[in-house]
Amino acid sequence: MSEDVKKEGSYLSGIIGAIIGGAIATIPWVLVYVYGNLMLSLLALLIGAGEFYGYKLFKGKLDKKLPIIIIVLALIIVTIATLLVIPAMLLNKNNLEVSFNSIKNLYTYNNFISGIMRDYIISVLFTVLGAGTVAFTIKKQLLNVKDVKDLRLDLSNTTEQIKLKEESIKMIKPIFEKYNATSNDNTLTKEEVFAEVEKPGKNVAFNCLKNLGIIKKVNGRYYYSLEDESNTKEKTSSGKVVAIIFAIIIVILIAIGVYSNLYMDGGQTIWNDDISFTLEDGWTPLENSSQENEWTYYKYLGELPQYSTNIQGENEQVDYKLYPETLVFSYEQQPTDTYNTIDELKTSLETYVKDRVVPAEYSITNFTTNNGYEALELYLKYMEEPEEINYIYYIRNSDGRLAYFTAATFNFDDQEDLREEALNIINTFKWEN
Repeated sequence: MSEDVKKEGSYLSGIIGAIIGGAIATIPWVLVYVYGNLMLSLLALLIGAGEFYGYKLFKGKLDKKLPIIIIVLALIIVTIATLLVIPAMLLNKNNLEVSFNSIKNLYTYNNFISGIMRDYIISVLFTVLGAGTVAFTIKKQLLNVKDVKDLRLDLSNTTEQIKLKEESIKMIKPIFEKYNATSNDNTLTKEEVFAEVEKPGKNVAFNCLKNLGIIKKVNGRYYYSLEDESNTKEKTSSGKVVAIIFAIIIVILIAIGVYSNLYMDGGQTIWNDDISFTLEDGWTPLENSSQENEWTYYKYLGELPQYSTNIQGENEQVDYKLYPETLVFSYEQQPTDTYNTIDELKTSLETYVKDRVVPAEYSITNFTTNNGYEALELYLKYMEEPEEINYIYYIRNSDGRLAYFTAATFNFDDQEDLREEALNIINTFKWEN
C-alpha cells in the first residue's frame, strides 16, 4: 500500500460523511424500538455499514484509523439515538409535546430511567458487536488490499474466497494461455474451455473467475484478463450489500407501517412512577386542573354548541346540555386497610348510594380490566335539575391501592358513547409499581 495513496482524503470530511451515513442507517434501529419494542443486533451492523459508505462517499482518509473511527462514531450515534431521539419519538407517538424540557421531564420518572438505561446497555453491546464486525473486516482488508481505493465492505469468508480463486486459476488459466486467449482480440467459447478441462468442478471455477472479473465476456466469447488476476472481490458483491441493506430497511418500514395501522391507537398516554393510562383522541386537559395524582379532561362527544346561553342572568337559566363531557382521574398513593377485597368496597358503595346519594337509577357491576385488575363500575343517573349521568370506576391494585375514574355528561344522548370511551381508557390503565 503506497504512502501517497494513504495520505489522500480528509479525516474531517470522512467523519462528517460517516455521521450522516450512520444517522441514516440508525433510522430502522429507532423505528423498530419505538413501534416494535424490539432491539435487533443486525441493525447495529447496518449502522457500521452506513458509516463506512458515508466515510468513503465524503472522501475520508482510508488508513488504519478508519476502524477506530467507525466504532467510536457508532457508539456516539447510538447513544444520542437511544437517550435523546428515542424518548422524543416516544413522546410524539403518544401525542405529547416534544421539547427539550419534555424529554428532560421523562428522566424524572424512575421507571423510565431504569428502562431506558437497561436498553442503552444492550444497545452498546449490540453496537460493539455490529460496528465491531464491520471495523474488523475493514482492518483485515487494509492489511491485504494493494490500493485502498479498492476497499470494499465484505463480510464474507475471505480466506475461503481466496482458496477458491487460487484453485480456479490453476484449473482454468492454462487453457486460456494455451490458446493465447488473454485479450479481447483472441477469445474462446465456454465449451472450448470445458473441452480442455478434465477435472470436476470446472463450471464452479469458471464462474468464480468470471464473477471476479478475471474472465471477461466479449460477444458471447471469453478471454482471461491477466491485469485483473489480483481481484479478490466479486464484481456484484458491493451492489448486493447495498441492495440487501435497502431491502432490510424497506421490509422494516413496511412492517412498522402495517403494525401501526393495525395495532396503534390514537390518543395520548399519561404516566408517572405510579400509574399510566391512554386517552382517546379529543380529550383536552382542563386548565390548572392537573395535580400530582389527579387529572381532569373534557370533550364534546356530540356536536359542538353553536352558541352559549350559559351566562346566567336574573331571568336566565343555565343550559347544562351545552357543557362537554368530563373525565376525572385520581388514585391513592398509599394502600388502604378500609377494604380488604373489591366486594367489600362494592357493599360499602351500595349502602352509601342508597342512604346518601339516592339517584333516580344506579347499578354497581364487578368486572376485570384488560390488564387483569379487579374493578367496579358505578352507574348513577340523576333526573333532578341538572339532569346528569355519572360512570364511576374503581380499580384496585393487589396491594390495596385504588384508582378512580369518573366520567360525567349532562346529555343523555351521549351516554353510551361516554361509557364506551371511558371503558376503552380504563382498559389501558396500569399500576406501574
